[in-house]
Amino acid sequence: MRPQAGSVPDLGSESSGHSRQVLADVAKALAHPDRIWILQLLADGERSVADLRSRTGQVASTLSSHLAVLRHADLVTVRREGPSVFYGLADASSLRVLESLREVVVHTLDRRDLAFGADPDERTRV
Repeated sequence: MRPQAGSVPDLGSESSGHSRQVLADVAKALAHPDRIWILQLLADGERSVADLRSRTGQVASTLSSHLAVLRHADLVTVRREGPSVFYGLADASSLRVLESLREVVVHTLDRRDLAFGADPDERTRV
């Protein structure tokens, strides 16, 4: 059964500040376009930091900061192999979150297009 508009999935007892904090941490991690891009790259499998730097064009310190936020939210795993560091998605739920957000974006853009008289089919899909 789908949740009704405005309802929020149960995150434990109403007094559970910890669940709300974890939700806020995940939302914060997803609140930057570069971190979403990193997660999308990791959707194809584990990648080295060097590969992520090459694909994103980010300097090491910026990429490191983004990866730290994703680690703090437990959205990614880290593995060391000799001098190399590899990142991967923590689990498939990260992909489901990204897919759900993509659906929200598509519907939001469709509503905005309709509100301003644009044809949603003329827009490049997300």
